[in-house]
Amino acid sequence: MISLNPVVSVVLPLYNAANYIGLAIESILKQSLSNFELIIIDDCSTDGSYEIVNQIVDSRINLIRNKSNLGLNGSLNYALSLAKGKYIARMDHDDISLPNRFEVQVNFLEKNIEYILVGCNCDVIDGAGKVYINSNLKELDDNYLKSMLFFSCPFVHPSIMIRRSTLDQYSINYNQEIKQAEDYVLYCTIAKFGKFFSASNVLFQYREHFSI
Repeated sequence: MISLNPVVSVVLPLYNAANYIGLAIESILKQSLSNFELIIIDDCSTDGSYEIVNQIVDSRINLIRNKSNLGLNGSLNYALSLAKGKYIARMDHDDISLPNRFEVQVNFLEKNIEYILVGCNCDVIDGAGKVYINSNLKELDDNYLKSMLFFSCPFVHPSIMIRRSTLDQYSINYNQEIKQAEDYVLYCTIAKFGKFFSASNVLFQYREHFSI
């Protein structure tokens, strides 16, 4: 049975990722911090993704299939409306969270109450899972990260963790009018409510897909 008081709510929108969703979910289920709920919103997949997830037996998984296609932001907002955790962790259907990701991010937020969002270093992998870019950035603190907002996104979106209380207190969710930069708009919206941090730890593998 799903915990009534999970520390982390993982929100994972799913659409046609049959080749990768099993690996993505496995990386979440193997986290060293085990008190979480995994909210998967399937946005009317047509490639068997929903059926793959539905066969995975773990009480922490809450799999929901949209009755109609809501798009990425609509699915994310639906997941947020269901979240019970103290912290919200993003995850995408084709990426990999390394085993200590949640533990490191939760520990930081627990010890630093003025911070509302934490990211991490992310390696980049290809479609076969091979690492082709190793990230070796130093830890990045609030001033630097917010200055980056003038030029680009300072975080890999599916690697972040946010305090749910901040989203609830200020009624913040994903802007459904925005199609390509929903993460950037979110960061700009919440930036005035607390501090940002990005850990030097490599805790995430972000998958890039190439076509020739």
